[in-house]
This record gives sequence, C-alpha cells and structure tokens, in this order.
Amino acid sequence: MRPDRPMELLWPLGSTSLRAKNESPIVITGKAYLDEICGEMGFDLDFPFEGGDFVANERELLRITGDLNRVLFFRESLLPAFCEMLGIATALYRMKEVCKRINPSILLIIRSPDAVFANTTLLQQAIEDTGSIYWPSTICDGIVHMEVWKEMGHIDKTIDLYRRSLIPNLKLLVECNNLSDAITAMKSGAEGIVLKGVRAEIAADIARGLRERFKKSYIEYCGSLDSNNIEGFAHAGLDALGIIELSKLRSPVSLDLAFLSNQEGSEQDESSS
Repeated sequence: MRPDRPMELLWPLGSTSLRAKNESPIVITGKAYLDEICGEMGFDLDFPFEGGDFVANERELLRITGDLNRVLFFRESLLPAFCEMLGIATALYRMKEVCKRINPSILLIIRSPDAVFANTTLLQQAIEDTGSIYWPSTICDGIVHMEVWKEMGHIDKTIDLYRRSLIPNLKLLVECNNLSDAITAMKSGAEGIVLKGVRAEIAADIARGLRERFKKSYIEYCGSLDSNNIEGFAHAGLDALGIIELSKLRSPVSLDLAFLSNQEGSEQDESSS
C-alpha cells in the first residue's frame, strides 16, 4: 500500500454513478474542469450545459459513472471546488444583471482575487463564464496606486516615470479618492482614474466632474462590492467596477447528491454544499 495516495484510489471496485441536482437557481461553470477530471479518472460524464448557462429550476446537473472508490474520491476531494465556483459564478451573474438593468455598458473586473482560491484556472473560468473580466494585480494592469505617487511626491512626476519605465502604449490609470487629484492625473496624461475608498455618491460626483472636463476619460471604482452596494455604484456613471475580496461574494450552492447503483438500480441520497 502506498501511503501517499488517497485510500479511495488504492484498489478498484464495481462501477457506480453519482448524480447531482441543483437545489436553487445557479449559473453553470467548470465544464473544462469536469472534462479534465473525468478524462484522468476514467469517468463517463453527462453534463449537458455550457459555461454561463442559467439554471433556474431544480434538475439533474451532472452524472458521473465510474469505479466506486474513484467516484468517492471525486465527491470528497474535487466536487467542493466545483461547488465553490458555481457560487462565484452565480453571485457575479446576479451582480451583472443589476448592472445590465442600470448601465448596460459597465464592466465587471476582478482585480484582486483572494488567495483562498487554490485553483486559479477554475476561478478564471468561473469569472469569464459570466462575462466578467479576470485581471488580477499579478498581471501588469497600469494602475498607479495612491501610495506610490504620494511617496514619489507628485502625480505628474510619477506618471512621467511610469511612461519612461513601462511599455510605451500601456494605458495608465491613477488611483485617487477625490476630484482634485483625479483632474491633476488627467491633465498629467493619465488615460483614466481608479477610485478607491469612496462611497457610491462620491464616486458619482467625481465621475460627473471629470466628464465635464474630459470627454475621453475612463473611470473605474475598485473596492469591496456586493449585492448591498452594487446598485449604487451602477448608477454612478462609471465605466467599470473593480472587485476585490471575491470570497465575500460566494453564493451558497447546495447540490442534492445520490449514488445510483448500477447493479441494484437503487438510489442513496446525500447533500453537498
């Protein structure tokens, strides 16, 4: 016996099926994740959905068929990540629906996904399946943070340094929290503003003031967003909403699970969330 392998993978047993139903409305994601796992573990997969599909009513979402021990390993070790991403996709979908009703052109950008999500590939898939944008700080984003330009003494000097040090065509967005600094940034050559640490009504005032002075100005709010404040920021006249603390958005997803014995045709119900 190898101690470095899960017990469920040590020996083969008879074939069985695991069926999963949704117990509440959800948005589908994770198709590539399931395809990869089922290919590696020799499962037959029945998953008649595409990423971004909205499932309003309770129905069978997926069924996997394979060796009982491997199916148990899937349930215990791999299914929780899939459920977590269903929750992220569902929460983002609901937020986008609010934005679509108020400001159809506004973008949702995931700026700082939490480190608690170990599978970043699956996380990116969940984000993009909802039509949102995955642009974490680990990718060069062109944002000049407030702490940086304050440490360097002035916005215009900081922008000039960035222009000479970075990719010439990279758009620079200056982070600020008031109209005066936002105007200075735009006059100094910034392509846009990232508002941070402001309420929705303040963001609306700053956006209005910038639009009056600069015809072409990209304005984004970046901060903690959820179902309680998304409507206010959607009304603020912004181009994009940058989301941090993604883990707080997780909508609880509960799946009704049942093992279907291929030999006996019986069903044993369980639940997973």
